[in-house]
Amino acid sequence: MRRPPLLLVLGLVMLATSVGIAQAPATRPATTQAAISDAAFEEAMDRAMRKQLHDRGFEEIIQSVAPRFPLVTVATEPGQCTWNKVTLNRLGKQVDAFRFRTPKGKARDMLWCFLCNDLRYEWYIIPLSGQMTGFRRNWYYKPEPILGSRVPKGIKDLVLQSLDAASFQPDTEYLVWMEFRHAKPMPTFLAINFLPAAKDPATIEAPDFILRSLGLSTMGPSIDDIGGHHHRDVRWQRPLRRACRDLHGTGRQGDNGDRSVGSPRATHAVPWWAVTGSNRRPSRCKRDALPLS
Repeated sequence: MRRPPLLLVLGLVMLATSVGIAQAPATRPATTQAAISDAAFEEAMDRAMRKQLHDRGFEEIIQSVAPRFPLVTVATEPGQCTWNKVTLNRLGKQVDAFRFRTPKGKARDMLWCFLCNDLRYEWYIIPLSGQMTGFRRNWYYKPEPILGSRVPKGIKDLVLQSLDAASFQPDTEYLVWMEFRHAKPMPTFLAINFLPAAKDPATIEAPDFILRSLGLSTMGPSIDDIGGHHHRDVRWQRPLRRACRDLHGTGRQGDNGDRSVGSPRATHAVPWWAVTGSNRRPSRCKRDALPLS
């Protein structure tokens, strides 16, 4: 049998070698973060609990164990509300967090709310590494005028908040940490909607705009029953208009954590007050004031 020329053999060997090198990245598993053990997670939460919230080391500890925090679902359609039920403060360390991923494509505005049964907490948003300019204002409501009988048992507060698209990168994970003043588990219902960026960022800082964007209304099943599922109620308009009347121009803004309470007329319609900061990196969101009697 006639042997193939030596140059042809060498060429075939080189071709096979180059193909093997080109295919290696596709078959080799990507580098992943080592699993965080229960003991390592608990130790990190202990360290976070001992840190002061304004200490940068606090956020770095939270970021170092980010995969251990629950990943919640977000919505991307106006008026769509995807409720997530999470239990925070699970370890009784007075610190906990949850994660979410922004949609792909262009950066979007974040409109979100959460329901909780406690009046004393602080929270903030951070990326999985580094820092960012996060939440600036937040509004507090008694949930019954907005959600009616849908409010889960034991829930006392409805919190609304927004953050403009310029603060986010698409298809990227972020953390929201929460700090509590007790060791009890905290059942929390939250909904996040990412919508196309508003032409005027000030638009998303109106409470009624946030309510409409999330589709919050008194109609629909109990939130306790739909946690983790998409629920869109396009019939929110009438009850929402009733719930949102008198909100504009009735409150005064505070600086760096001062509580602001609406006028008696607004408070009678829907009790609310806001927290706002003017620093480039605002102070953490907080709630430790009670409604006026």
